[in-house]
Amino acid sequence: LGFFNFMNKNCEGIQRIHQLTRNEIEQYFNYINLKGLKPSTVTGRISTLDVFFTTIQRYDWKDTPSKILIFQEDYPKVPKALPRYIDEHILEQLNGKLDKLEPYIATMVMVLQECGMRISELCTLKKGSVITDKEGDCFLKYYQWKMKKEHIIPISKEIAALILVQEQRVADELDDGCVYVFPRKDCSPLKQDTFRVKLNELAYEEKITDSNGEIFRFHAHAFRHTVGTRMINNGVPQHIVQKFLGHESPEMTARYAHIFDETLKKEFTKFKETLVTNNGSILDLSEENTEADNTDLQWFKKNINAQALPNGYCRLPVIAGPCPHANACLDCTNFCTSKQFLTEHEEHLERTKEILNRAKQNQWQRQVETNERVKNRLEQIIHSLKETN
Repeated sequence: LGFFNFMNKNCEGIQRIHQLTRNEIEQYFNYINLKGLKPSTVTGRISTLDVFFTTIQRYDWKDTPSKILIFQEDYPKVPKALPRYIDEHILEQLNGKLDKLEPYIATMVMVLQECGMRISELCTLKKGSVITDKEGDCFLKYYQWKMKKEHIIPISKEIAALILVQEQRVADELDDGCVYVFPRKDCSPLKQDTFRVKLNELAYEEKITDSNGEIFRFHAHAFRHTVGTRMINNGVPQHIVQKFLGHESPEMTARYAHIFDETLKKEFTKFKETLVTNNGSILDLSEENTEADNTDLQWFKKNINAQALPNGYCRLPVIAGPCPHANACLDCTNFCTSKQFLTEHEEHLERTKEILNRAKQNQWQRQVETNERVKNRLEQIIHSLKETN
Protein backbone atom coordinates (compact mmCIF):
# COMPACT_ATOMS: atom_id res chain seq x y z
CA LEU A 1 0.00 0.00 0.00
CA GLY A 2 2.85 2.38 0.86
CA PHE A 3 4.43 1.77 -2.54
CA PHE A 4 1.25 2.47 -4.50
CA ASN A 5 0.51 5.61 -2.45
CA PHE A 6 4.01 6.82 -3.33
CA MET A 7 3.43 6.03 -7.02
CA ASN A 8 0.10 7.85 -7.01
CA LYS A 9 1.68 11.02 -5.64
CA ASN A 10 5.01 11.02 -7.48
CA CYS A 11 4.63 9.08 -10.75
CA GLU A 12 1.45 10.33 -12.43
CA GLY A 13 2.38 8.86 -15.82
CA ILE A 14 2.37 5.30 -14.44
CA GLN A 15 -1.15 3.88 -14.56
CA ARG A 16 -0.48 0.13 -14.78
CA ILE A 17 1.98 -2.23 -13.09
CA HIS A 18 3.50 -3.35 -16.39
CA GLN A 19 4.54 0.26 -17.01
CA LEU A 20 6.89 0.21 -14.00
CA THR A 21 10.60 0.50 -14.68
CA ARG A 22 13.67 0.32 -12.54
CA ASN A 23 13.65 4.11 -12.36
CA GLU A 24 10.37 4.23 -10.37
CA ILE A 25 11.58 1.45 -8.06
CA GLU A 26 14.78 3.36 -7.29
CA GLN A 27 12.78 6.53 -6.58
CA TYR A 28 10.71 4.58 -4.05
CA PHE A 29 13.80 3.07 -2.43
CA ASN A 30 15.38 6.52 -2.11
CA TYR A 31 12.17 7.75 -0.51
CA ILE A 32 12.03 5.07 2.20
CA ASN A 33 15.80 5.28 2.84
CA LEU A 34 15.52 9.02 3.55
CA LYS A 35 12.79 8.43 6.15
CA GLY A 36 15.34 7.19 8.69
CA LEU A 37 13.72 3.80 9.11
CA LYS A 38 15.50 0.88 10.73
CA PRO A 39 17.29 -1.49 8.32
CA SER A 40 14.92 -4.26 9.35
CA THR A 41 11.90 -2.06 8.49
CA VAL A 42 13.35 -1.14 5.09
CA THR A 43 14.05 -4.81 4.44
CA GLY A 44 10.45 -5.65 5.29
CA ARG A 45 9.05 -3.09 2.86
CA ILE A 46 11.32 -4.18 0.01
CA SER A 47 10.57 -7.83 0.70
CA THR A 48 6.80 -7.20 0.67
CA LEU A 49 7.02 -5.51 -2.71
CA ASP A 50 9.31 -8.22 -4.09
CA VAL A 51 6.92 -10.98 -2.95
CA PHE A 52 3.98 -9.12 -4.50
CA PHE A 53 5.68 -8.89 -7.91
CA THR A 54 6.80 -12.53 -7.76
CA THR A 55 3.33 -13.74 -6.81
CA ILE A 56 1.43 -11.95 -9.58
CA GLN A 57 3.98 -13.24 -12.12
CA ARG A 58 3.59 -16.78 -10.81
CA TYR A 59 -0.19 -16.65 -11.23
CA ASP A 60 0.07 -15.10 -14.71
CA TRP A 61 -1.67 -11.84 -14.04
CA LYS A 62 -2.07 -9.86 -17.23
CA ASP A 63 -0.73 -6.71 -15.59
CA THR A 64 2.75 -7.73 -14.39
CA PRO A 65 6.22 -6.16 -14.61
CA SER A 66 7.96 -6.94 -17.89
CA LYS A 67 11.30 -7.58 -16.18
CA ILE A 68 12.87 -8.10 -12.78
CA LEU A 69 12.72 -4.80 -10.90
CA ILE A 70 14.17 -5.67 -7.47
CA PHE A 71 17.70 -7.00 -6.97
CA GLN A 72 19.37 -8.64 -3.99
CA GLU A 73 21.70 -5.66 -3.51
CA ASP A 74 18.66 -3.44 -2.87
CA TYR A 75 18.27 -4.98 0.57
CA PRO A 76 20.15 -3.14 3.34
CA LYS A 77 22.53 -5.03 5.57
CA VAL A 78 20.71 -5.77 8.80
CA PRO A 79 23.07 -6.05 11.78
CA LYS A 80 22.63 -9.26 13.73
CA ALA A 81 20.87 -8.58 16.98
CA LEU A 82 22.85 -9.44 20.08
CA PRO A 83 21.17 -11.51 22.79
CA ARG A 84 19.00 -9.48 25.14
CA TYR A 85 20.41 -10.76 28.40
CA ILE A 86 19.27 -9.54 31.81
CA ASP A 87 21.84 -7.67 33.88
CA GLU A 88 22.83 -9.29 37.17
CA HIS A 89 21.64 -6.33 39.27
CA ILE A 90 18.17 -6.71 37.72
CA LEU A 91 18.17 -10.44 38.51
CA GLU A 92 19.17 -9.65 42.10
CA GLN A 93 16.16 -7.35 42.43
CA LEU A 94 13.89 -9.97 40.89
CA ASN A 95 15.16 -12.82 43.05
CA GLY A 96 14.74 -10.68 46.14
CA LYS A 97 11.04 -10.26 45.31
CA LEU A 98 10.16 -13.83 44.29
CA ASP A 99 8.10 -14.27 47.44
CA LYS A 100 5.71 -11.65 46.04
CA LEU A 101 4.86 -13.93 43.11
CA GLU A 102 2.50 -16.86 43.10
CA PRO A 103 4.54 -20.02 43.88
CA TYR A 104 4.19 -21.53 40.42
CA ILE A 105 5.37 -18.30 38.71
CA ALA A 106 8.32 -18.04 41.13
CA THR A 107 9.23 -21.64 40.30
CA MET A 108 9.10 -20.88 36.59
CA VAL A 109 11.45 -17.92 37.08
CA MET A 110 14.01 -20.07 38.88
CA VAL A 111 13.79 -22.88 36.31
CA LEU A 112 14.31 -20.42 33.45
CA GLN A 113 17.29 -18.84 35.21
CA GLU A 114 19.08 -22.17 35.49
CA CYS A 115 17.91 -24.15 32.47
CA GLY A 116 17.63 -21.51 29.75
CA MET A 117 14.50 -23.14 28.31
CA ARG A 118 12.21 -21.41 25.88
CA ILE A 119 9.02 -20.29 27.60
CA SER A 120 6.99 -22.50 25.23
CA GLU A 121 9.00 -25.51 26.44
CA LEU A 122 8.48 -24.63 30.09
CA CYS A 123 4.74 -24.04 29.71
CA THR A 124 4.34 -27.47 28.09
CA LEU A 125 6.69 -29.28 30.49
CA LYS A 126 5.10 -32.58 31.50
CA LYS A 127 5.10 -34.45 34.79
CA GLY A 128 7.90 -36.99 35.13
CA SER A 129 10.41 -34.76 33.34
CA VAL A 130 12.94 -34.93 36.20
CA ILE A 131 15.15 -38.01 35.95
CA THR A 132 18.15 -39.07 38.05
CA ASP A 133 21.26 -41.14 37.55
CA LYS A 134 22.76 -43.67 39.97
CA GLU A 135 24.66 -40.92 41.78
CA GLY A 136 21.43 -39.09 42.50
CA ASP A 137 22.28 -36.21 40.17
CA CYS A 138 19.35 -34.78 38.28
CA PHE A 139 18.45 -34.13 34.66
CA LEU A 140 15.52 -32.44 32.98
CA LYS A 141 13.94 -34.10 29.97
CA TYR A 142 11.69 -31.94 27.83
CA TYR A 143 10.51 -31.46 24.28
CA GLN A 144 11.98 -28.68 22.14
CA TRP A 145 9.16 -27.59 19.86
CA LYS A 146 11.41 -25.45 17.69
CA MET A 147 13.82 -28.31 16.99
CA LYS A 148 11.10 -30.97 17.14
CA LYS A 149 13.06 -33.29 19.41
CA GLU A 150 13.45 -34.31 23.05
CA HIS A 151 16.27 -32.67 24.95
CA ILE A 152 17.96 -33.64 28.23
CA ILE A 153 20.13 -31.34 30.35
CA PRO A 154 21.74 -31.64 33.80
CA ILE A 155 20.07 -29.56 36.52
CA SER A 156 20.76 -28.86 40.18
CA LYS A 157 19.00 -30.86 42.87
CA GLU A 158 17.41 -27.63 44.11
CA ILE A 159 15.68 -26.98 40.78
CA ALA A 160 14.67 -30.64 40.53
CA ALA A 161 13.07 -30.39 43.99
CA LEU A 162 11.17 -27.23 43.01
CA ILE A 163 9.72 -28.96 39.94
CA LEU A 164 8.68 -31.99 41.98
CA VAL A 165 7.01 -29.75 44.57
CA GLN A 166 5.11 -28.02 41.75
CA GLU A 167 4.04 -31.41 40.37
CA GLN A 168 2.63 -32.33 43.79
CA ARG A 169 0.89 -28.95 44.04
CA VAL A 170 -0.84 -29.60 40.73
CA ALA A 171 -1.84 -33.10 41.83
CA ASP A 172 -3.36 -31.71 45.05
CA GLU A 173 -5.23 -28.81 43.44
CA LEU A 174 -6.30 -30.23 40.07
CA ASP A 175 -7.33 -33.49 38.50
CA ASP A 176 -4.60 -36.07 39.06
CA GLY A 177 -4.78 -36.82 35.35
CA CYS A 178 -3.34 -33.40 34.47
CA VAL A 179 -0.08 -34.05 32.59
CA TYR A 180 1.46 -30.57 32.71
CA VAL A 181 3.68 -29.15 35.45
CA PHE A 182 2.39 -25.60 34.90
CA PRO A 183 -1.26 -25.95 33.82
CA ARG A 184 -4.27 -23.68 33.78
CA LYS A 185 -7.38 -24.61 35.73
CA ASP A 186 -8.71 -26.65 32.80
CA CYS A 187 -5.44 -28.65 32.80
CA SER A 188 -4.28 -27.15 29.50
CA PRO A 189 -0.73 -25.67 29.32
CA LEU A 190 -0.21 -22.26 30.88
CA LYS A 191 -0.37 -19.38 28.40
CA GLN A 192 3.03 -17.82 27.77
CA ASP A 193 1.55 -14.35 28.10
CA THR A 194 0.39 -15.13 31.65
CA PHE A 195 3.99 -15.53 32.76
CA ARG A 196 5.10 -12.31 31.04
CA VAL A 197 2.23 -10.24 32.44
CA LYS A 198 2.70 -11.41 36.04
CA LEU A 199 6.45 -10.78 35.90
CA ASN A 200 6.02 -7.25 34.57
CA GLU A 201 3.30 -6.51 37.10
CA LEU A 202 5.84 -7.42 39.79
CA ALA A 203 8.47 -5.19 38.17
CA TYR A 204 6.05 -2.26 38.19
CA GLU A 205 4.71 -2.79 41.71
CA GLU A 206 8.13 -3.47 43.30
CA LYS A 207 10.06 -0.92 41.21
CA ILE A 208 12.52 -3.35 39.61
CA THR A 209 14.68 -0.95 37.60
CA ASP A 210 17.56 -1.00 35.13
CA SER A 211 20.82 0.95 35.48
CA ASN A 212 19.04 4.12 34.30
CA GLY A 213 16.38 3.87 36.96
CA GLU A 214 13.69 2.89 34.46
CA ILE A 215 11.20 0.11 35.25
CA PHE A 216 12.59 -3.02 33.61
CA ARG A 217 10.34 -4.83 31.14
CA PHE A 218 10.82 -8.59 31.26
CA HIS A 219 10.72 -10.82 28.19
CA ALA A 220 10.70 -14.55 28.88
CA HIS A 221 13.22 -15.31 26.14
CA ALA A 222 15.74 -12.98 27.78
CA PHE A 223 16.27 -15.60 30.50
CA ARG A 224 17.49 -18.00 27.82
CA HIS A 225 19.87 -15.36 26.49
CA THR A 226 21.05 -14.71 30.05
CA VAL A 227 21.90 -18.37 30.66
CA GLY A 228 23.85 -18.57 27.40
CA THR A 229 25.71 -15.35 28.17
CA ARG A 230 26.52 -16.41 31.72
CA MET A 231 27.85 -19.77 30.59
CA ILE A 232 30.14 -18.18 28.01
CA ASN A 233 31.31 -15.67 30.61
CA ASN A 234 32.08 -18.48 33.06
CA GLY A 235 34.30 -20.22 30.54
CA VAL A 236 32.04 -22.97 29.23
CA PRO A 237 33.18 -23.91 25.67
CA GLN A 238 30.79 -22.82 22.93
CA HIS A 239 30.06 -26.34 21.72
CA ILE A 240 28.97 -27.28 25.25
CA VAL A 241 26.72 -24.22 25.44
CA GLN A 242 25.33 -25.21 22.06
CA LYS A 243 24.45 -28.65 23.35
CA PHE A 244 23.01 -27.35 26.64
CA LEU A 245 20.70 -24.87 24.91
CA GLY A 246 19.88 -27.27 22.08
CA HIS A 247 21.04 -24.93 19.32
CA GLU A 248 21.00 -26.47 15.87
CA SER A 249 24.10 -24.66 14.61
CA PRO A 250 27.28 -23.17 16.16
CA GLU A 251 26.34 -19.79 14.66
CA MET A 252 23.33 -19.56 16.98
CA THR A 253 25.56 -20.05 20.01
CA ALA A 254 28.33 -17.79 18.73
CA ARG A 255 26.07 -14.77 19.28
CA TYR A 256 26.70 -15.05 23.01
CA ALA A 257 30.45 -14.89 22.53
CA HIS A 258 30.12 -11.36 21.13
CA ILE A 259 29.15 -10.13 24.59
CA PHE A 260 31.94 -11.70 26.64
CA ASP A 261 35.06 -12.33 24.60
CA GLU A 262 37.12 -13.86 27.40
CA THR A 263 39.58 -16.73 27.26
CA LEU A 264 37.72 -19.98 27.86
CA LYS A 265 38.82 -22.18 30.74
CA LYS A 266 40.59 -25.43 29.95
CA GLU A 267 37.98 -27.87 28.68
CA PHE A 268 37.12 -30.78 30.94
CA THR A 269 36.66 -33.57 28.39
CA LYS A 270 38.29 -36.66 29.90
CA PHE A 271 34.98 -38.12 30.99
CA LYS A 272 36.37 -41.63 31.47
CA GLU A 273 39.02 -40.70 34.03
CA THR A 274 38.46 -41.90 37.59
CA LEU A 275 37.30 -39.14 39.93
CA VAL A 276 37.78 -39.16 43.70
CA THR A 277 35.73 -37.09 46.17
CA ASN A 278 37.10 -35.17 49.15
CA ASN A 279 36.68 -38.22 51.42
CA GLY A 280 38.45 -40.60 49.06
CA SER A 281 35.34 -42.21 47.56
CA ILE A 282 35.55 -43.12 43.87
CA LEU A 283 32.96 -41.71 41.49
CA ASP A 284 32.17 -44.51 39.05
CA LEU A 285 30.39 -43.45 35.87
CA SER A 286 31.00 -46.61 33.88
CA GLU A 287 27.64 -48.36 34.32
CA GLU A 288 24.60 -47.43 32.26
CA ASN A 289 21.63 -48.38 34.39
CA THR A 290 19.13 -45.67 33.48
CA GLU A 291 18.42 -43.14 30.79
CA ALA A 292 20.35 -40.55 32.79
CA ASP A 293 23.38 -42.83 33.21
CA ASN A 294 24.41 -43.16 29.57
CA THR A 295 27.97 -42.12 28.77
CA ASP A 296 27.03 -39.10 26.66
CA LEU A 297 24.83 -37.55 29.35
CA GLN A 298 27.41 -38.19 32.06
CA TRP A 299 30.06 -36.44 29.97
CA PHE A 300 27.58 -33.62 29.38
CA LYS A 301 26.83 -33.35 33.08
CA LYS A 302 30.49 -33.14 33.99
CA ASN A 303 31.18 -30.49 31.36
CA ILE A 304 28.30 -28.35 32.58
CA ASN A 305 28.96 -28.90 36.27
CA ALA A 306 32.72 -29.03 36.56
CA GLN A 307 34.79 -25.94 37.24
CA ALA A 308 38.55 -26.38 36.98
CA LEU A 309 40.52 -25.98 40.22
CA PRO A 310 44.29 -26.11 40.80
CA ASN A 311 43.92 -29.54 42.43
CA GLY A 312 40.75 -31.02 40.92
CA TYR A 313 37.23 -30.06 39.90
CA CYS A 314 34.26 -28.40 41.53
CA ARG A 315 30.93 -30.08 40.78
CA LEU A 316 28.98 -26.96 41.73
CA PRO A 317 27.19 -25.95 38.49
CA VAL A 318 29.11 -23.32 36.55
CA ILE A 319 25.87 -21.52 35.73
CA ALA A 320 25.17 -21.14 39.45
CA GLY A 321 27.97 -18.56 39.63
CA PRO A 322 31.15 -18.39 41.74
CA CYS A 323 31.70 -20.64 44.74
CA PRO A 324 30.69 -19.02 48.04
CA HIS A 325 33.23 -21.09 50.01
CA ALA A 326 36.62 -19.92 48.80
CA ASN A 327 39.63 -22.08 49.79
CA ALA A 328 37.49 -24.75 51.45
CA CYS A 329 37.53 -27.35 48.68
CA LEU A 330 38.74 -30.31 50.73
CA ASP A 331 35.78 -29.88 53.10
CA CYS A 332 33.27 -29.41 50.29
CA THR A 333 31.13 -32.26 48.94
CA ASN A 334 31.18 -30.65 45.49
CA PHE A 335 34.94 -31.21 45.22
CA CYS A 336 36.39 -34.10 43.22
CA THR A 337 39.79 -34.81 41.74
CA SER A 338 41.67 -37.28 39.55
CA LYS A 339 45.07 -38.91 39.10
CA GLN A 340 46.42 -36.05 37.01
CA PHE A 341 46.46 -33.93 40.21
CA LEU A 342 48.30 -36.53 42.32
CA THR A 343 51.56 -34.54 42.40
CA GLU A 344 49.73 -31.41 43.63
CA HIS A 345 48.09 -33.41 46.42
CA GLU A 346 51.40 -34.96 47.52
CA GLU A 347 53.06 -31.55 47.62
CA HIS A 348 50.07 -30.16 49.52
CA LEU A 349 50.38 -33.02 52.04
CA GLU A 350 54.07 -32.29 52.66
CA ARG A 351 53.36 -28.60 53.25
CA THR A 352 50.49 -29.49 55.57
CA LYS A 353 52.69 -31.81 57.62
CA GLU A 354 55.27 -29.04 58.06
CA ILE A 355 52.60 -26.57 59.20
CA LEU A 356 51.10 -29.21 61.50
CA ASN A 357 54.45 -29.91 63.17
CA ARG A 358 55.02 -26.19 63.74
CA ALA A 359 51.51 -25.80 65.15
CA LYS A 360 52.02 -28.71 67.57
CA GLN A 361 55.34 -27.28 68.75
CA ASN A 362 53.68 -23.92 69.48
CA GLN A 363 50.51 -25.52 70.87
CA TRP A 364 48.30 -23.69 68.38
CA GLN A 365 45.28 -25.91 68.96
CA ARG A 366 43.05 -24.44 66.27
CA GLN A 367 45.81 -24.72 63.66
CA VAL A 368 46.45 -28.30 64.78
CA GLU A 369 42.78 -29.27 64.38
CA THR A 370 42.41 -27.60 60.98
CA ASN A 371 45.59 -29.02 59.48
CA GLU A 372 45.00 -32.45 60.97
CA ARG A 373 41.71 -32.55 59.11
CA VAL A 374 43.40 -31.40 55.86
CA LYS A 375 46.14 -34.02 56.35
CA ASN A 376 43.59 -36.82 56.78
CA ARG A 377 41.63 -35.70 53.73
CA LEU A 378 44.76 -35.59 51.58
CA GLU A 379 45.93 -39.01 52.76
CA GLN A 380 42.53 -40.50 51.88
CA ILE A 381 42.56 -38.86 48.44
CA ILE A 382 46.15 -39.87 47.67
CA HIS A 383 45.51 -43.45 48.78
CA SER A 384 42.42 -43.74 46.55
CA LEU A 385 44.18 -42.19 43.55
CA LYS A 386 47.14 -44.54 43.86
CA GLU A 387 44.82 -47.52 44.15
CA THR A 388 42.96 -46.71 40.90
CA ASN A 389 44.16 -47.95 37.53
